Amino acid sequence: MCLAAACGQPDAPSSPASAVKQACTYTVSATFDPNYPEDSSGWVPLSGGTFTAQVHRASGDCAWQASTDANAEVVGATTGTGDGTFAFQIPPTPTDRTGSVGIRWTGGMALVNFRQTTVACALGAGLPRSFDVDAKGGSFSYQVALHASCSFLGVSDADWLSSTRTDTNIAAGYLRFVIAANPSPTPRVGNLSILAPFQTPVTVTFTQAGD
Repeated sequence: MCLAAACGQPDAPSSPASAVKQACTYTVSATFDPNYPEDSSGWVPLSGGTFTAQVHRASGDCAWQASTDANAEVVGATTGTGDGTFAFQIPPTPTDRTGSVGIRWTGGMALVNFRQTTVACALGAGLPRSFDVDAKGGSFSYQVALHASCSFLGVSDADWLSSTRTDTNIAAGYLRFVIAANPSPTPRVGNLSILAPFQTPVTVTFTQAGD
């Protein structure tokens, strides 16, 4: 009786690397309005359209499969590995509805939700298109969207004029305008563009008096 190694017999083969399961993590985001510089929060017009989803690999290198629910459809390539993109189409609808798109892989899934709605943001409805401000500046809030859940933001062309939605005292649909004091005796003019997904931008002009 002898040991396998002593008798010249080969050792038992080790398991191939391919047999080891990978732990993969992916996230998915979607571009619903390329003209809106921030997350459009899944708002889609009733007319629908074709959009792009971005697949982001956080760990592992598993193959993934693009998928949608019944309210959307993948267009073109449906599979990938690692970072990638896929296109999807959302058809028109006459009524409110929600849906989702995403990817699935062995051991996980990631989704992006969207909503088609008949409720319009009515961006800028009732908002004056110009304000006169005194030299000391200050801040004030104004309703810029009628729908409380609308995504919107303000983009300024002047460093002394800004806006924010982060203040907890601001009601939904309101934007806070912040104007710095003008140390110069010369009046100045700045513009703030209010943007929202799939909405025509609204520009508000601020004229500030000199000190």
